[in-house]
Amino acid sequence: MKSTSLRLIIAFILIIGTVYAVSVIATPETIILAMTLTTFMLLKFIIRATFYIVFKVLKWIVIIALIGLMLSYLL
Repeated sequence: MKSTSLRLIIAFILIIGTVYAVSVIATPETIILAMTLTTFMLLKFIIRATFYIVFKVLKWIVIIALIGLMLSYLL
């Protein structure tokens, strides 16, 4: 069984290693690429959600219009 202090030392080493690896990898080009991909994914989500809402509302408008049309023929 590992002691608590050993686990803290391992976690500390992992955090330092991750920060060092990111600082070596993170060049201005990679940051621009990451921001571009993030922006594209966010824009894709916004467009998809907007289309979902618009078509859901449009479907209900068509259903209500058809019900109204049927009722107008009955009366």
